[in-house]
Amino acid sequence: MSAMGPKGLFQQTLHPIFGIERMPSLYGFAGALITLSLLNFPYVLLTIRGTISQLDPAQEESSRLLGLNRLQTLIKVTLPQLRPAILSGGLLVSLYTLSDFGAVSLMRYKTFTWSIYNQYGASFDMNAAALLSVSLCVLATLVVYFESFIRGNKKYFNTSMGTLRAPRVMKLGLWQIPSQIFCLLLTIFSLGIPTSILCYWLFRGLTSGESIINVFESAGNSLILASLTLICVIAVVLPVSYLVVRYGGIFATIVEKSCFVGFALPSIAVSLSLVFLGSRIGYPIYQSMGLLVFACALLYLPTGLGSVKSSMLHISPKLEESSKTLGKSSLSTYTKITLPLLRPSILMGIAIVFL
Repeated sequence: MSAMGPKGLFQQTLHPIFGIERMPSLYGFAGALITLSLLNFPYVLLTIRGTISQLDPAQEESSRLLGLNRLQTLIKVTLPQLRPAILSGGLLVSLYTLSDFGAVSLMRYKTFTWSIYNQYGASFDMNAAALLSVSLCVLATLVVYFESFIRGNKKYFNTSMGTLRAPRVMKLGLWQIPSQIFCLLLTIFSLGIPTSILCYWLFRGLTSGESIINVFESAGNSLILASLTLICVIAVVLPVSYLVVRYGGIFATIVEKSCFVGFALPSIAVSLSLVFLGSRIGYPIYQSMGLLVFACALLYLPTGLGSVKSSMLHISPKLEESSKTLGKSSLSTYTKITLPLLRPSILMGIAIVFL
């Protein structure tokens, strides 16, 4: 809004040149949609990126040899294999949209979360805020089970035991320039403009005499918190994804759904719940770094779980069975076979959680 609002920096820059008095308003549904789309597309991008690196290019080449063109190969061969990653990314986007408050409040668009914050911030009505939070939790549960219903119980791993080759780089031809323009515009609006505005605010603050020492201290605290949260999330995601994909069952399903439902809850609802719990227990839990790390891990656990679980679906259990047949233990098989294959998705999950 500072850059592209009706009286934002763009309008102030263009007014002396073109005489533009007011830019089109971004308030309301359109502004919230654009903002949330720019905020959430990395969830889908990184999840798909971690999975697509595990796809066997030989399947696409076989499809081309059988007479299918590139578009048909994409629709009939590639996209079905990316189905778990697309659904996991879409689930994260849906749940984040349900829980977001900052973007929709700045865009003046009333949502479920806006009502929760309003009940707590304006009237301090904890009961009404709790009731709305429970309703939001029920809605998130329905979304999670709807995603599970669409995904089904299909198997996505390769049944052949051949070596996975590196994907061949394809030339885009006439689509190269439009693709580069699209990526450039996406980078400008999602990264360039926000970064430029932050740098402008920083410069304006420094020129007015503001101190930057507190900024470095806050940045250091954020890095420490992000690192500790990342370690906790990865430590939980790896066994949970293995349990869900390899064993399944009611217990695994409940654990998986519970991890995702928490992502839809507003951060203030989770924070207030943990503060209430910590105040009842007292020292050393109350207002501790451990409680803060636990809260962040609870909120961002699904971002890592979606990426790792999607890639886990593409790992054939025959590889693990062969390792055990050769005398390796379950732990050795997991560390030497499964984890190296999960490395791309783990790195993508690390990027999502850390950022």
